[in-house]
Amino acid sequence: MSELLLTLRDHRHLLLGLWLLLVAGVIIGSLEPQIHMPAIYQLDKLIHMSAYFIISALPTLLLSRPRWRMTACLTILAIGGLIEILQGMIPGRDASTMDFVADMLGVSAGYFGGLMIRHALKRLIT
Repeated sequence: MSELLLTLRDHRHLLLGLWLLLVAGVIIGSLEPQIHMPAIYQLDKLIHMSAYFIISALPTLLLSRPRWRMTACLTILAIGGLIEILQGMIPGRDASTMDFVADMLGVSAGYFGGLMIRHALKRLIT
């Protein structure tokens, strides 16, 4: 297990680059006009929560300082709010309070889930 942590530590910059690409993908995907979603009730909320979970868990796992981890997650949350405002100005898209709630839940779960994983990994190597 300590080998896994060393590998993650060695590739931290690569993983942070991947994280930035994922954040960019969420932003671009969220601001495209008129995306047709499958007609499954509230599937988009699950997609929001999952995407924001991933883009919040990664910096929580990878950044060494607690303040950086919290800042990254709060920034992601602010981006989610800004995206919802901008969606109200894009043809075929609507601003949605419930989408933002799903974003908040995803960020919270990603942050706390990332902290739990960090704690578990530390316990395994000590």
